[in-house]
Amino acid sequence: MVFRVQPFFVLVIGFILQRCIITNGATHWIVTEDGRLQAQTDSVYNLRRPYDLVAFMKQEQRASMLNDLKKELLNRKDEIDRNEDRDSGLEQKFYKTNPDCIEAGKPLPEFDLYISTVLPLENKGIRPEEHIDVNGSPTSNPRQPDCTAFMDLEFSMHAFEHLEGLKARTNLTGAPELGLKNAITHRESVDDYGHLVFDALMK
Repeated sequence: MVFRVQPFFVLVIGFILQRCIITNGATHWIVTEDGRLQAQTDSVYNLRRPYDLVAFMKQEQRASMLNDLKKELLNRKDEIDRNEDRDSGLEQKFYKTNPDCIEAGKPLPEFDLYISTVLPLENKGIRPEEHIDVNGSPTSNPRQPDCTAFMDLEFSMHAFEHLEGLKARTNLTGAPELGLKNAITHRESVDDYGHLVFDALMK
């Protein structure tokens, strides 16, 4: 038996194929280890409200928008990478040509930005020699001044025990504050000066 294809049928098939829109496949559903079908949460087709018909109909539009954003970000990344390679020596050039950098003599990270700032006590109307025996002889066992032993403070150090730094005091590190050393004009040793303050508090 010989089957003949009707011309009308061929025309219908050709019309349908011409009207087909080229689409791209997407992996949205996966099979879990226990054999269940589950939607991927990181898929652009994932819906927070699966029952939302409007959101379902706009899935393709949202996927196209995200694809355009991805292309734009990749283009910007390439542009940034090209500019970075071109301006690799910009920092050194700036240090050599900028007047402020030339006057400073070294880059900003090499400066000690945490140096102590000390105001002379005379600015507050306090003359140290009126309270401290600047001519006192050094001692072999200097005492450290403790303000809490001589007056009631408005706060308690125990109120700060919950802070992470105070919980692990042994992990704290510190560098000598040279700015404080310059404020002590009566003694070369900070320990000796501290002992003079201790004696003054005892009076």
